[in-house]
Amino acid sequence: MARSRWGCSMSDPRESRLPKWAQEQLSDARRKIRELERMNADLRSEVGDTNTHVLNYGSDDQPLPNNARVQFAFPGRGWDQHIQVYVERGGLRIQGGRTLVIHPAVSNAFWVALGDR
Repeated sequence: MARSRWGCSMSDPRESRLPKWAQEQLSDARRKIRELERMNADLRSEVGDTNTHVLNYGSDDQPLPNNARVQFAFPGRGWDQHIQVYVERGGLRIQGGRTLVIHPAVSNAFWVALGDR
């Protein structure tokens, strides 16, 4: 039995016993999965070699353009409520829309928060 990337059954001998409408829905779902997999592969190939990825625990990481700037916004709290992160001069630059407060966590991690005005 063939399986898609996410383990969806691509053919099952029991399907022939299903009503025609159910068989059509399965066929449509498989077609949509194939199309989305193709679109995803096309998007990944457009990015090329990169040092920036969105980490996804449940699926493949999504590459972003090399040295992309990633902004984390805190909605509803004002125009300056964001933190940007990007690679610069061999390091990681973290920049806020306002003062940043750095809280050490352990020897290899820290927490960044936006300070009060």
